Amino acid sequence: MFFKFCVDQVAKVNESASKSLAFILERFADDKQKQSIIVKVVKKNFLEAKTFKKRQLFVLMCSEAMMKKELFESYFKAELLGLVVDPVSNVRLTLAKVLRHHFLNQSNGPFA
Repeated sequence: MFFKFCVDQVAKVNESASKSLAFILERFADDKQKQSIIVKVVKKNFLEAKTFKKRQLFVLMCSEAMMKKELFESYFKAELLGLVVDPVSNVRLTLAKVLRHHFLNQSNGPFA
């Protein structure tokens, strides 16, 4: 259901659904194999997507995962930072906004 909502035609639905990734991965914390499969599908369908909108959704998915330091560093950190050189400025701008928001609001959080 998560993936269906992430590819919905309505942008607000996509964005809202994308914020659920970290919660879904936490639900499978005791099953690393399932967690790994979900991450693999997310990377294939969103990080490696040809459309910039899906890559933007990947950035939004990671924004929520950033709150879970171990989860983020294990699965998304390198790939998210790799989008700094994305050919589409909208993806880079979304990344910059997410990073700015995270570091401004989480100065006492897991990355402090």
